[in-house]
Amino acid sequence: MPGFIPIITLSMFLLLVGTLAFTTTTTSCSKQASFCNKIDDIRCVHLEASPTSSNYIESQYEIESSSTPTATSFISPTYKVYIEDTDSYGVMYNSNYLRSYERALSNLFRSSDGSYDRHRWIITHVTKQKFRSSPALGEEFIIRGDLVYGGDDNDDNAKDNTQTWQLEMVTKNIKSEKGDDWIVHNSAQVTLSRPATSIDKISYSSTSTASSKKRFEEIHRAYYDELDSHYYPDLDEYQYHVPLRSAMNYFERTRSNVLGGPDVLAKMQNEEDILWVVTGADDGELMLDSIVLAEDDLKVNEEDILSLDWHLTPGKDVIVDTDIFIKRRGMFVECHHRLLLDVKLNNGENRRRLLAKATIVIMAIKGSNRRPTSKLPKWVLELLGE
Repeated sequence: MPGFIPIITLSMFLLLVGTLAFTTTTTSCSKQASFCNKIDDIRCVHLEASPTSSNYIESQYEIESSSTPTATSFISPTYKVYIEDTDSYGVMYNSNYLRSYERALSNLFRSSDGSYDRHRWIITHVTKQKFRSSPALGEEFIIRGDLVYGGDDNDDNAKDNTQTWQLEMVTKNIKSEKGDDWIVHNSAQVTLSRPATSIDKISYSSTSTASSKKRFEEIHRAYYDELDSHYYPDLDEYQYHVPLRSAMNYFERTRSNVLGGPDVLAKMQNEEDILWVVTGADDGELMLDSIVLAEDDLKVNEEDILSLDWHLTPGKDVIVDTDIFIKRRGMFVECHHRLLLDVKLNNGENRRRLLAKATIVIMAIKGSNRRPTSKLPKWVLELLGE
């Protein structure tokens, strides 16, 4: 009995602590919910091509039962636009469309226990991407997908390891009289691939022969959070690669510096009423299962390359090589980007490994009316090489 009284006292003490913790947590959650509701009320400015925010649905909408994924089509869960998804112009940041596609596609490849396949699909190509508008901060969207190519029926390996999907980011137009109209913000063809069992081949990529107005090269440090890894069963090891969404971020940084850097972009916005927006992306490709050397005219011995440290790892520098082409007196700027990694040969010579590439088109618009403009100040045209 003497030992029973301390036990009761300890139990009562723990009960009191638990009650206080529950009360504190409930109050905190209530405050957080109130704050989130205020955030959801914020609406950002759309581009000229976007409908007004009142045309967008402002609460979760149910997806019909027909949206159950099949072998050839799917409709994603409902997603919401958060601050992390937007840029300084108040619209979705360009590489985050690709991230949204990647998230939607990942739902197709979950196993029965909810986990992801170890030998997962990786986005290796993005083509015909069109940027029409953007859902606003706090608004909801879904991704619709249709299978375009499921592999070569005559090649079981390709059939199991390659898929191409036509994807769209859409929101429902609640003002439509038909009741079933959808606003398409973005669309693209996306190819998924599984990594090969090993990497054992070398190929070459020719440099651009077209005459560009300006060529720009910039070095970036590849940090751990910007890289993904993939597994090679034959080698029983994981190797790093730059996912296309991260490559698009490197390309964006370089484009910004081509235009003078963040300070100059702010000056264009505040003093000249000029904004730059991405209107299209094409020829996006991740070089996954082969060592692609950037100089077609400098052939090397395959054994020399395979024996060297050609791997990408966190902390290494990557190079963005960019050719820009001016169109419509500067209204449109076409940027041909390549992401490269320096590789040193046994004989001391340097080569560059091609990691990824893409062609991005940006457009100048007036901030006040969100309309395209070719009336650029002389100093802006000089930055572009005009």
